[in-house]
Amino acid sequence: MIPKKNLHDFFTSLQEYEITLTKIIPLCLKQGDEEIDMEITHLLTCRDELQSDIERFSDEPQIAAHIAKIHELDRKLVLQKEIILSHNADYQKWRERNKIPKSHWWWYMT
Repeated sequence: MIPKKNLHDFFTSLQEYEITLTKIIPLCLKQGDEEIDMEITHLLTCRDELQSDIERFSDEPQIAAHIAKIHELDRKLVLQKEIILSHNADYQKWRERNKIPKSHWWWYMT
């Protein structure tokens, strides 16, 4: 059984991933907000956290039940690839510094 704290963290990351992807980044774009790089980095790190939980707890029904939702959000993320790449955040340095594996494709959308 997954500990309650881990389950809470999973749902927090899922909620933040969804809200950042579907609401915050579009709002930043609409308003020309300079914080968009920070929001994109937050989005990608939320996705990292979700992946970590999926890998550790994929047999848990509470996690497995939400994998389809994550994949749905991932499809929306891919549709925003050009927006993500058009901003000045240096994702290559971030990937190298944090040793992001290639399996975390969301950091490698080039």
